[in-house]
Amino acid sequence: GKVKADEWRNTVLVYPVALFEAWRIGESLPDEDAPLPKARSKVKAKEAHTAELFKKRRKKHAARQEIPETYFGAIEDTGASRSYADHYLNVLSSIFKVTGVRIRIM
Repeated sequence: GKVKADEWRNTVLVYPVALFEAWRIGESLPDEDAPLPKARSKVKAKEAHTAELFKKRRKKHAARQEIPETYFGAIEDTGASRSYADHYLNVLSSIFKVTGVRIRIM
């Protein structure tokens, strides 16, 4: 079923804490990338599919904006960040945008 508003509010409060606890080493998040998925796993296949869709959409957007073809090389080199810290900051940023709370991350 659908997630109800009160369930969403509870999840928003718990999710950052759960991520930090799951990923922390000592008292902080590691300054490293998450390991790559195994070559024959479903996760690896899904990751490759998602990356291909992302590149196609960026190319389509660039074409609509009349961005030169030379930019497409940069699109091909684009990949998702595997950094635990980057992902955590994006989660926090998304949560606080939804809840309306403002934070300052340095």
